[in-house]
Amino acid sequence: MRASAGPSPPWRRAAAGWYCRSWRRRARSGAAARRSGAILIELYFHGHSTDEAALHLGIPDGTVKSRAHYALRSLRAAIGALDVA
Repeated sequence: MRASAGPSPPWRRAAAGWYCRSWRRRARSGAAARRSGAILIELYFHGHSTDEAALHLGIPDGTVKSRAHYALRSLRAAIGALDVA
């Protein structure tokens, strides 16, 4: 396991908060979005491996991988629908 370098900088916490709120609104709502958002935050904002994320969230490693896959697929679809120019 990687040693933590201390608390996340304020901009990273703010970005993580914005990401969760906007993704939940656009992609899905409810408990599934919270679970998927928590997994993506563990993996991409905190930089944890799937093993570490599984330990933090108290779920199996395979579940982390599966939920991350479907969450990223949903996020890509939501971003693709935004017509970014």
